[in-house]
Amino acid sequence: MLKYIKANKESAIMAENGQIQELYRIINRAVSRCTNHENTPVNTEISIYQSKIAHHKKHDGQLSIFADDSQLYTETVRAADFCDCLEDYRQSVDLYTSNTHNLSEYRYWKLLKGIEHFRPQIYSENIYILNALEYNCKRHLPEYHDKMLLEEYNRQALRIRDMKKGYDRQHRQNQKASKDYEKNALYFFKEVMNNEELRKIKGCAEKLSLYENCLNIVDCLPAEKYNRSAKFKLKKDFNYAIRITAAALSRDANNAEQAKRYEDISKKAEYEENRYAKAMERVKEFTEKPQKYKGRTLSIETRNKRAKEEWDYR
Repeated sequence: MLKYIKANKESAIMAENGQIQELYRIINRAVSRCTNHENTPVNTEISIYQSKIAHHKKHDGQLSIFADDSQLYTETVRAADFCDCLEDYRQSVDLYTSNTHNLSEYRYWKLLKGIEHFRPQIYSENIYILNALEYNCKRHLPEYHDKMLLEEYNRQALRIRDMKKGYDRQHRQNQKASKDYEKNALYFFKEVMNNEELRKIKGCAEKLSLYENCLNIVDCLPAEKYNRSAKFKLKKDFNYAIRITAAALSRDANNAEQAKRYEDISKKAEYEENRYAKAMERVKEFTEKPQKYKGRTLSIETRNKRAKEEWDYR
């Protein structure tokens, strides 16, 4: 008798595992097709599957794998809800249907919860689509908006920096190189400097990184649009932003080591801020009183000092 019960139990477990794996295959097919523009619903298959589960539950109620508290039953309910959200999303991005509609924040939130729950079951070939879905969901949810905006700007700044490095490398090797980084930098700074949403974001580690990344690509701006004085001002302003943000983060740090790190960043930024303020004063003085310097014979020491300043304030 015990052997019979054990055999039935093992058989039920195997049956449940097989049913769950089939459920995950259905979910993966829904994910892979959720951006199709063929007006093909992605929740049809899970609806059929859910109907089969309901039928078995009704006629074979004694089988534990179909009970309300079984893993199969609860996963099927979640999967059906997830696939319904995927279908709503598919319709919202389908450019070839007249019934397009924007999803509500609640639907984006439900879709995100489904992504988080079923991510471990998604096949490697569908991870790219799942990540894109997750990104789009977070873009429409207020609790993720600020962080994602900062991440996007940081990515753009790093890309411009890499473009400049690529240009410098090609130039050193006497290869033909394009200054595309200048156009990208112009557009980037125009976006960043005029984005009111960005201004309202509270100081955080990601915002500090953005200020640092902006500072690192000021020299990518074209000279015909931004002369030395304009670049000095940008560098001064970004160092000011770094100083203020790092000081606030130091005060709110969770431990002494973190506080010290932010404090050091703030102090360095203050030094750099003052340095560029002095550089702006020198340029202004030379511009307003060029005759004071015209025809003056400079000593080797003065020329070397000026050359060093040119390098320091590049």
